Amino acid sequence: MVQKLHRSPNEKRFSFNDALLTALFGTPNRQNTIDRLGVVCTAFPDEEFRTAAVILRERIKKMDDFSWTALCKLSKWEINQLFDSERFLYDSEDEPGEDDDLDDEDLDDGCGE
Repeated sequence: MVQKLHRSPNEKRFSFNDALLTALFGTPNRQNTIDRLGVVCTAFPDEEFRTAAVILRERIKKMDDFSWTALCKLSKWEINQLFDSERFLYDSEDEPGEDDDLDDEDLDDGCGE
């Protein structure tokens, strides 16, 4: 379940929702992410997430490219770790089949060169 956004106007830290939006729509290219979030701002049916996308977009506009690329990669990695398929398999007590590839070294985080 996704946490609802409760942000004070002066809050500067990166929230779970910011990381989730970044993992879903972010790219290492800051301008591409800004453009994508512009579309997302109009597409979400939930007003709180639309607002979160608008706020994140404005924050990204104020960042430099180097900082954004690092934050994008970190956010995607953290969300990937949180929703790791191996962990879900273990938690649900399912035994992976012999054909299941659980080696995550070949997974693309979406931020590669």
